[in-house]
Amino acid sequence: MLAGYNQEEFRTDNLFGYISKFANDELFVLDAGLNVESQTNSGTAAEWALQSYFGRFNYNYEGKYLLEANLRYDGSSRFAPENRWGLFPSFSAGWRMSEESFMQDLDVINNLKIRASWGKIGNNAIGNYRYLSLYNFNRNYVFDNSVIPGVAVGNMANQDIMWETTTTTDFGLDIGILKNMVELSGDYFIKRTEDILITVPIPYLIGDLGAPIQNVGTVENRGWELSMTHRNRIKDINYSINFNISHVENKVIKYSDVDAISGGFILREGLPVWSLYGYNVLGIFQDQDEVDGHAFQNPMTGPGDLKFEDQLT
Repeated sequence: MLAGYNQEEFRTDNLFGYISKFANDELFVLDAGLNVESQTNSGTAAEWALQSYFGRFNYNYEGKYLLEANLRYDGSSRFAPENRWGLFPSFSAGWRMSEESFMQDLDVINNLKIRASWGKIGNNAIGNYRYLSLYNFNRNYVFDNSVIPGVAVGNMANQDIMWETTTTTDFGLDIGILKNMVELSGDYFIKRTEDILITVPIPYLIGDLGAPIQNVGTVENRGWELSMTHRNRIKDINYSINFNISHVENKVIKYSDVDAISGGFILREGLPVWSLYGYNVLGIFQDQDEVDGHAFQNPMTGPGDLKFEDQLT
């Protein structure tokens, strides 16, 4: 058994100063600069903390039956106090069939293991203070025909954000034959990420505000993986050959009512993550008459350009 406690704290402070035009290259202090109007200074600070409690339990019975259980309880300063903590368990079990008495007469197979695991982990990688409304400085306002420096709220807050979680289920089989000269391993897995922390687009009528982060997404990966390793020794030469093949299907199970589009990619329910997104191309314009008879492209469209499908008709 194992029990532990972990505490992480991070803080950074930055101070910047600038002035131009010095009398010579030997001067390095701000007050020695000749261009007083160019003198500027700035400073920033940021901090975060992570507190964790964790434990592990292992059980091994005669090298045949294997069991492991893990538990984590993590608290992150990147979430509001009421959503700060997350509980993340995991379990795994294995059965070494090759150690059973009914397998001892099989000389070809010297290792046979069936295993299964299930586990959940959390993600808080969203940057600092995203559940708070932050102020932007150096915002100018006009009062009585004078420009007055001030501050303004720079982003939309969301105190309901919480841990993003990923749950992985795996079933596996390991086989060693001919004194482990050949080792085979196969896995089938399901990886489901829920409450994904995403910056959801907001309407332009909101104004000059940063969009809030929300727990709005669910993505699932299903797949399998096979691997083979061959090891041998010929005289004084050791060699090994490895082969691996895998297949994964990715799908957005849940997302916001508004699609997220970035360049030529889109996030939409039912499609793989960041699927290609763009116009449907029907072919290439062969002559000007074909261009004139098609839906409007742009003033520069001509023979040799791509013919985009008109989906409005």
